[in-house]
Amino acid sequence: MLPVRLARAALGLGVFLCAARAAEPTEAGVRYGPHERHVLDFWKAASGRPMGILIFFHGGSFKGGDKRSFAARAPEFLDAGISVVSANYRFSGQAVYPGPMLDGARVVQFVRSKAKEWNLDPSRIAVSGSSAGAAMALWIALHDDLASPRSQDPIERISTRAACASVRNGATSMDPELITKLFGAQNFGAMLALFGARNAEEFRTPEFRKKALDASAVSHLSRDDPPLSLWHGGGLTPMPTAAEGKLGEWIHHARFGELLKEKCGRLGVECHFYHRGRPAPEGAEIAFLRACFQAAGKPK
Repeated sequence: MLPVRLARAALGLGVFLCAARAAEPTEAGVRYGPHERHVLDFWKAASGRPMGILIFFHGGSFKGGDKRSFAARAPEFLDAGISVVSANYRFSGQAVYPGPMLDGARVVQFVRSKAKEWNLDPSRIAVSGSSAGAAMALWIALHDDLASPRSQDPIERISTRAACASVRNGATSMDPELITKLFGAQNFGAMLALFGARNAEEFRTPEFRKKALDASAVSHLSRDDPPLSLWHGGGLTPMPTAAEGKLGEWIHHARFGELLKEKCGRLGVECHFYHRGRPAPEGAEIAFLRACFQAAGKPK
């Protein structure tokens, strides 16, 4: 074992190297829509042929967060020949559901429109995110195509479909009744603001529950959906009763991943599910993306 002083020095060096590895975007603050938060950063992988791209949506309970949080992870994808986009979107205080999700869908359309300029293969687009961003990415990946062929806006005519999704700590359902059944939770936290509900009682009404079901990735899953990779930092251990009102103890729970994994199994949709009790093998995410991009590039 290293002496404490050396261990601290090594830790400091590791932090320095991680910071040094954070690559500057090829293009920063690119506008994809009219709102002040409709901006994204783009990192271009070095290649002579069109590449696949990972689109990432940050977390923050739909109330905070920023695209810059992904900069430290960009190099691992660039090294694998995968270009990267990290995008901001409107917060719930600026646009209730489906506003943030539609922003994410527009990012996919906008990125696809830049395929030639950014040296991308438009069939090889993966969506990703953490926490709130994971819920967005799954909603986009599993939702029917949102393209509007007759729109006056050329971006809106482009497909929103993705080749795959790889997400972390995403709530796959926002149904208040299911959440209470799974976790005994009575505090729905940021979900209230996302839907514009004043309190938990209003959130449970048929009007708001209908919106919550529509926002749930598991509601949109069908047999023709793309492969999924679900990552949860916690395990499947049941929630203690005392934690029923503590949002942080259930919002990222691995039971959400298991819920979607089970439905994928019934429908025959490829789904990889990792959690504390079943950790992912080294390099699993890059391998998953490469396999998805390879399949997406094959003639149908």
